[in-house]
Amino acid sequence: MATRVKTENGVAMCLIVYLDVSGSMIGNIDAVLESFQQLLQNVMHEYDRICVKLFNDRITQAFTDNISVKFLLNKFDTFRRFVHSIIGGSTELYYAIADAMNAAYKLRRETIQYLRDNGKQRTVVTNVIVFTDGGDNSGKPPYATLVNNLVDPGKPDFHFTLISVADDAGARQIMRGFANAIRREVQKTQAARRANRQTCQIVDDADILTAFGHSQASLRAMREITTVQRRTVRVISPGQTATAAAW
Repeated sequence: MATRVKTENGVAMCLIVYLDVSGSMIGNIDAVLESFQQLLQNVMHEYDRICVKLFNDRITQAFTDNISVKFLLNKFDTFRRFVHSIIGGSTELYYAIADAMNAAYKLRRETIQYLRDNGKQRTVVTNVIVFTDGGDNSGKPPYATLVNNLVDPGKPDFHFTLISVADDAGARQIMRGFANAIRREVQKTQAARRANRQTCQIVDDADILTAFGHSQASLRAMREITTVQRRTVRVISPGQTATAAAW
């Protein structure tokens, strides 16, 4: 059952953000960075912790993998310059998603310890956002590995958002396949365990501004209503009908 948590009672958010910096992003990266900066300013709070990484044919980080929102905002111009310095290459999306999940579990543990060390009691909510403008170029790890990671009942609860603003038919097909694979596993999990209510949502025709707007709204809502023992998987992808399934 969902537990209502008022903002003033304290929610600490673990935000893990992976941004696509492959060659196809050259014309859009400034819009992505602007939207990301607005998300930080509008949603994140003092005791939230952030892990932000960049991916193309490798994964790169500009800072350590556990920083405060204040630190990142103060260093955002430095971050922007760094992003521009490494943009290019192919898109290893699947590998980035797998790495993001591992980063999420690590940051959650560290955030809990950070709050204890500072004498703060907060409900910790873990959010993973992966942004891309196209499909994966490598196929490693395969769909099944990623989906199993997302629905594994032994892992801590989290909220996962895949934002895709792909504008070609091939990339859209890949995003649809990923979303459908998640939904199929979700249905199996529900039948096998009949536990934890979860949602899988696809939002259609999301440009960069719209996509980050959805993410802002979702994160803001979590400040007011925190669901315990629940996972949310959202795939924001163009060219699809908005649907939702609960389990």
